[in-house]
Formats: sequence, C-alpha cells, structure tokens
Amino acid sequence: MSKGKYASILRDLQKLPVDLADGADYQFRINLIKAEVKDHSPVALAREWKRLRSVEDRVEAMAKKVRLRLRAHEQLIEEAYEAEGITKFDFVEGGSVSCYPEPYSYVEDKDTFRQWCVDEGLLSSMSLAWQTTNSMTKERLLAGQPPPPGVKVYSRPKFTLRK
Repeated sequence: MSKGKYASILRDLQKLPVDLADGADYQFRINLIKAEVKDHSPVALAREWKRLRSVEDRVEAMAKKVRLRLRAHEQLIEEAYEAEGITKFDFVEGGSVSCYPEPYSYVEDKDTFRQWCVDEGLLSSMSLAWQTTNSMTKERLLAGQPPPPGVKVYSRPKFTLRK
C-alpha cells in the first residue's frame, strides 16, 4: 500500500502506537470524538477531514493576523506607557494591561553556548528539534543507513490535502 520514496522503508516499520503519537490524555479526548462519528465510510471521513482542515486553515490564517495586530499593539502600548511613565493601565470595568521589562535570551554564538552547556553538565538536557531529528533519520533511512542510536522509527500516516 505504501507509495513514494519511503515505500521500501515503510514495509519493515511498525505503526506508531497512538499513545506514543499523541499522549494518553489527548488520545482519550480523540477517542471521545471518534465515538461521535457515525459514518465511517472512506468518502464521509475524507469529506469531513477536508472540511475540518479548511476550518483549521481559516482559523490559522486569522490567528496569524491577530498575532500580528497584537504585536503591533504591544509595541504601541510599550511606547505609550514609556511616554506616560506608567507600567499598567487599569480598566474601570475591571482588569488591567501591564507592561514590565524582563530579560530575554538570544543565542548569538551557538557553538560557544553549546560548550558552556556541556561544561555545566547540561548535555543530557540538550536535544535537537524533533523536525531536525526526523529529517535526519529519514535521510539516513533513504541512504540505507540505520536510524541514529537511541531513535526508534515507526510508520505514521501523513495526510495531504490537494486543492
């Protein structure tokens, strides 16, 4: 059933257990929703997935616009509060908006910072982003190499919507 560039690799992989994929609590909530679904035909499931995906896309597009507007207002509030010499505005109806500076770290020399972490005994706390680990592992598998030590590879479906 597998197609594409991973077909030869996938036939030997075990499916990713749902509790590993999403966690037990999240899977419990997924199971509640699955129990509500009445029509399990492929066409009905695919149509509903397409509809939900469209909703998600619209919500995400709106969320991006809202985050941008929030950031613009945050910068304006920071400027206005500084100009007025205040750090908080209290609303008559209750609640407030406050703005206090706090330290914010930005790693500008990754190699130096990595060495400092190693020297401080933080090596076991350091890890690659999942996306990097997954990409490297896929490349190794395609090249006929085993996954990196400590990495177990499963098969997990990837859903794609073509418009």
